[in-house]
Amino acid sequence: MKRPLMLFREHQSALDQAIFFAQFAEPGDICFCVGAGGAGKTSLAQILGPMLYGEQSSQQSGTKPFILVSLDAADRAYFSSKDFIRSCLLELGDPFRSRVEDVSRWELAPEIKQRLVRLTSLHSSRSHGEPEMRAAFVNLAKMLGVKLLIIDEANMLRLTQKTRVPTDYLESLRRLGDKAGCSIILFGTIDLLGLLGHSAQLNRRTSRIHIARMSCRDECGAIEFTAFLKGIEIDYSITPGLLTEQRFAVHELTYGIPGEIVGLVKRAKMTAGAEGVELEWKHVSKAGHLPMAWKQMITEADLIESTMEGTGSMPDPRADAAHPKRKIRMKPRRTANSKYSS
Repeated sequence: MKRPLMLFREHQSALDQAIFFAQFAEPGDICFCVGAGGAGKTSLAQILGPMLYGEQSSQQSGTKPFILVSLDAADRAYFSSKDFIRSCLLELGDPFRSRVEDVSRWELAPEIKQRLVRLTSLHSSRSHGEPEMRAAFVNLAKMLGVKLLIIDEANMLRLTQKTRVPTDYLESLRRLGDKAGCSIILFGTIDLLGLLGHSAQLNRRTSRIHIARMSCRDECGAIEFTAFLKGIEIDYSITPGLLTEQRFAVHELTYGIPGEIVGLVKRAKMTAGAEGVELEWKHVSKAGHLPMAWKQMITEADLIESTMEGTGSMPDPRADAAHPKRKIRMKPRRTANSKYSS
């Protein structure tokens, strides 16, 4: 089980800022919400919409004030803007994938249902490209009153095809939100930093939020971190005090990143289970990352913190030393035995 999200001030601060942005942003405004891997970005993305507008079941019929989509592209090696639009349409009741009889059963206002039936009868996802799908999303978003588009795993925007530049997608998102009448919040990790500050025109329409790691530098932080560890001990049936009494050592092993703490505990319990013994501190202390991975975890967290807090230089999107961009090969490599090789 995961601990409740609101256990420490860093998360509460990020949530408060995201709520404030959503309430006062104008259509087309974009907010970058960036944190280290395991900082709790997905959890924050999932609760933001319901906290602002209520659960879907409590919303007025025929309305959808927010949608949440993920850019996780496990089935491909690059970001696809068409697949992104398709995901957005699915959240709104995609007319390209629905049948007229399906739309007729939806609980929508009569005038909206009538327009959707007409749209569904005229369109097919097999015969329409991205421009038509974007137009359909804009129309649906306006009809359903979408105010906020929440995008998780937005760092996938950096994984582009050879003919595209990541900032092209950012400009496209801004225009999409402007036309659809909604603001946009991007949740991502270190790769998302490369999209910050790329043009003066977009800079005035963007905000940034840092999802910080937990800190033990002051008494309040130490108390909150201890409370978080107590929750982990309860959730994973760990002997009380095993983690809390070693809170500073746990913080050093995980750098105060919630997801890293959970991963540490899972690895330690796996080792103890394989040995057929109860979990002890020696299992936890040996479950930390290898030195190279531990150093990378700290480097990325520090880079995100310095960039988002404005105390460090903006990373170069073309040469990110901490986390280099993957090269995408769109064509199969020719071999020496190929009949086309020279």
